[in-house]
Amino acid sequence: MGEGENSFPVSTEDVSYADLNVVDGAGDISSSDTGVATVAENGAGDGVTITSVSAGTATITVEDSAGDTATVDITVNADGSITVDSITPHFEISTEDVSYADLNVVDGAGDISSSDTGVATVAENGAGDGVTITSVSAGTATITVEDSAGDTATVDITVNADGSITVDTINPA
Repeated sequence: MGEGENSFPVSTEDVSYADLNVVDGAGDISSSDTGVATVAENGAGDGVTITSVSAGTATITVEDSAGDTATVDITVNADGSITVDSITPHFEISTEDVSYADLNVVDGAGDISSSDTGVATVAENGAGDGVTITSVSAGTATITVEDSAGDTATVDITVNADGSITVDTINPA
C-alpha cells in the first residue's frame, strides 16, 4: 500500500428526513467527528448519507431550513460498517383533544391533571367541551379529568419522540 492510502473499509448509511422529522437538509449538516464519519445530503435529496472513515462514535446533526434540528448517534465498527445507535428526531409540540363525551363526564369543573407534566400538560379546551393535551417530551402519562359530579375518567397517552401524541386508552367515568 502506498503512502497516504487508507485501508479502512468504507461503508455508507442513509437516514431519511422523515425519520429525523425535518423537512430538508438546507441548514447545517455536520458530524461531531469527521475522523470517524462524514455526512452529506444524499443524491435523492430526501435524507443524508453517512460515510465511515475510521472506527469510533460520532453524532450527526441535521438542521432544516426552518431551523429544526435532529441528531443521529452512530458507531463505526472495526469492519467499517455503521451502526445507528439512536435517532433523536426534531421534537414538535403537538396537541390532542379529547371530548367530555368520550370521557363520559359532564364537564371539567373538578381536577384536570397530568401524572407527568414533564411529558404532557392538560387543560380544558377553548370550546369548553373537552380537554386539550399538549406534548412536552417523549414518555407516557395518565391524564385525569374529574367533573362537577365527582366522576373521574383517565386517558393513558404516549408522547412519541417526534412530539406526536398517541392516545393508548380512554377509561371513561
